[in-house]
Formats: sequence, structure tokens, C-alpha cells
Amino acid sequence: MNTNRSLTIPAAGVCALLFTLSCASSRAAILAYEPFTNAPGTAIIGSADGFGFSGAWQNYSSSQGTATNTSAGLSYTDGLGRVLVASGGAGFFQGLTTANNSMQPIRLFNSSRGTNGTDGVTTWISFLVVRQGPTTAGNNPYPRGANLPHDLNTGNIQKIAIGNSTAAATNTVGLIPLGNANNLKRSEVIFSQTNFIVVRVDHVAGSANDNAYLFINPTLGFEPSLVSADTNSLGGFDYSFDRIRIFAGGQDTANSRPYAEMIVDEYRLGESYADVTPYVNGPQPPVVGLLITNVQLSGANVVLSGSGGTAGGTYHLLASADLNTPSTNWPTVATNTFGGAGTFNVVQTIQPGVKFFRIRTAGAAGPVSPSILSQPVSLVVTQGQAAAFNVAAAGTAPLSYQWYFNTNTALSGQTSTNLNIASAQATNAGAYSVRVSNGGGNITSTQAILTVLQPPSITTQPQSQSVIAGSNATFTVVASGTAPLSYQWYFAS
Repeated sequence: MNTNRSLTIPAAGVCALLFTLSCASSRAAILAYEPFTNAPGTAIIGSADGFGFSGAWQNYSSSQGTATNTSAGLSYTDGLGRVLVASGGAGFFQGLTTANNSMQPIRLFNSSRGTNGTDGVTTWISFLVVRQGPTTAGNNPYPRGANLPHDLNTGNIQKIAIGNSTAAATNTVGLIPLGNANNLKRSEVIFSQTNFIVVRVDHVAGSANDNAYLFINPTLGFEPSLVSADTNSLGGFDYSFDRIRIFAGGQDTANSRPYAEMIVDEYRLGESYADVTPYVNGPQPPVVGLLITNVQLSGANVVLSGSGGTAGGTYHLLASADLNTPSTNWPTVATNTFGGAGTFNVVQTIQPGVKFFRIRTAGAAGPVSPSILSQPVSLVVTQGQAAAFNVAAAGTAPLSYQWYFNTNTALSGQTSTNLNIASAQATNAGAYSVRVSNGGGNITSTQAILTVLQPPSITTQPQSQSVIAGSNATFTVVASGTAPLSYQWYFAS
């Protein structure tokens, strides 16, 4: 079967290719950009690189440590070979190495987000980051906080930070509402590797509480669906902000927490996903087989197009409500022919419940699911006799067999077409079935009943008696065995 990528359409109606992307968003406006391109070794505090800010980087509170420009910047290439647009250099941030004083420079934007009547808008944030520095033993070797808070400058009010908190349980990237470690919404992505971070903040109109979504290493150029977020924080806090602050914790000797180090690069603030994910196409891998290159929703239809077919050849569009259903069991909803260059374009009405689609060339249908040609037959045997069940099945080889007793008890070692019981006992009586499997699926046989007859045995013998002539004499016997038991008395003269 020559099957390529699949399309999922979540309930919300946002289209997304599995392990690729969702619908591309339109470009709005990039609001701020900090590329960290000042001369290597120069201090970040006091510098005014990039645009979209109302001034230079400032020293916040009792901030101490290191904040300097580096010569080498960070980079990101997604799974499609698309390369994030980046300039040379990056920012290096380190908490004080001799005391518990943190490096946390701030820089004000020249506009605010979510305040002054701008609720109802969406803000996008992106940046490259890697956590490094000294470690300790334990589940999280980086116990000191390192993150990028977004605050309100008036009153120094913390709103939402991105990174990790002091004493967090794991070394992963997360969202930190109000800068409070107790509110941490962590992902499963390791912080001590270079990650491309994207955050979407929906400033909810008429509400004090907003929604934030964290996407880590997404595909460039296609806006990810909300359900694909690595973590989120929904409806609990207000995320209005007008400044960025970079936090690298200082040496906390009293609690055995070494200082934090972090490299940050390519910080962008925008109104759309496209604003904060500019890219260029890198080297493209050769196309092997069918490739879905574009997908979009058009009213009640889904439109898929791509390449890699045989000119004039036939292909099928398959659809399913469950991605885990074996592909051979997906029904064909459309049949078409490839164009002259092996391209395809198919428009299909979306049926209720259907979320996933595949393209398959005709004649490459894959394995045939098993079918049972001959069912196992019920047996009646006497205790101690042999019992044997057999099944005959068809389907693409290899076929696998597993026999079961009384529906759900798998019989160890019974994995062939035959089930043999050398000496049947009462404990063997019951229902037997077999499941036949291959790469196309599985099927379970009907149940065959084994009845084990127990031969009669006398548990209480008749007892000798002495009676007066003319009196009655009664002899009694007690016997066991499979009912019905028949009795015949004999007189030995």
C-alpha cells in the first residue's frame, strides 16, 4: 500500500495535516523584534537592537549577573526543511554566580497588549532558547528558574512567563502564569536543548481572564491548531503586558541551587502566527511515493492536492473516523486518476465524524484481513479422552493464531491452527475460540463448547442386611458422574 500523510479535521473545524501543519494564517503585523546582533561581548543592558520598543534594555531592580551579546546565534529548521529567518548573534543571560541575585533585564514595548481597550485581540510571541549551566543531581538537574516573563511595567506586575520555575519538578519548558511556580503549566519538552518557542495569547474581550497556548518546535508557515499545543493556561489569569523581562536565577547556596544560564535569540512579537515564524526553504528531501502537499477547507469540503503518482494512474481517497483503524479497513470515498505529471487534486464532502484521510494508489491495497473458512466445532468427550479443535483461515500471510478459553483467558503456547488437549478433565469443560491476526487486522472465531463426560463412580456402596422372613429389605447406592445416571440392580443366586 502506497499511503502517505493523513489529514485530521478537529471538531472546531481547523484543518491540520498529521505530523505536518494546519491552515496558514494571514499576515497581520510584527510588533517587535530583538535579534541580538550587537557586537559580541557588548552588554545587553543599555543596548537598543531591533525595533518595536520604547527604549533600550534596562537593569531591573537588584538585577546582577551577566547579560551579553554572543557571536554565534541559534537556529531552527522544521521537519519540512524550512529554516527560521535569523540574524547573527544571540543574548547570553546568567544569574550571579556568587550570591542569590538574578539577572533580569527589562525592555518596554512601544505598545501594550490586552490593555487600553485592546482586549479581543490575539498576540503571538516566538523566540529561540536553550537552557545550560551548572547542574545538580536529581530529577531536575536545573533547579534555579530561567524564563522570559511578560509584565505590566506600572507596578512591576508579573503576567506570564515562558520557561521553567525555580525548584520545578522537571527540566521542561512551560507556561508560568503570574510568575508563580505553583501555577506552572509544563510541557514534556526538555529545556536543555535548543527549542523554537511559540506562544499564542488570546486576550478575551469582556473578561479579566485570557487564554495562552504553548507550541514547541512547530512547523513554520502553517498555524498550528489549538489542540496540538504542548500545554496551555485557559481562563484563569489576565495576560495583559507591555514589557519583556529575561530572568536567570542567581546562585542559591542555602538551597543547593546553582545559578541559571540561558541563551535567547530571535525574539518576535506579532499579531499573527506568520509574523513570528518567517522562514526560507532549505534543502528539500526527494519525494518518495505519494506526497500530500496542500490541504484546505472549502465550505463543507476538504481539498487535498499533491504529487508522486503515476501519470494517468488510478488512486483512491480513503476516509475514517479513527486513525487507529487498520488502513485496509478504511472505506474508499472517491476514485480518481493522476494528472499527466502524477499530480492529484481531490475535493471531498466532509461526512459527520470523519476526521482522517489517506491517498492510496489503486492496485496497492495492502494486506488482506483474515477471514475464517472453517470454524472450530464443539466436542463431547469422556474424562481422560483427547480433545482437539481446529480452525482454517484465509488472508495475507503470515497469519497468527491465539486460542482462548471462556472468552478472555489466553491459553499459553496455543498459537497454531490446532488446539489439542491430551487428557480432558472436568476443569477443561467450557468455551474455546481462536483469534486470527495479520498486518491487515484480526478476527475471532465462534465459540466451540467442550463437554467432558465423567464416568459413573459409586461413592456409597449398598450395605448387607439381615431381616426376618416376610419383612422388607432396602438396599441403597450413591453414585456420581455426568447426568443422567441409569441404574440396574442384579441378584446373585
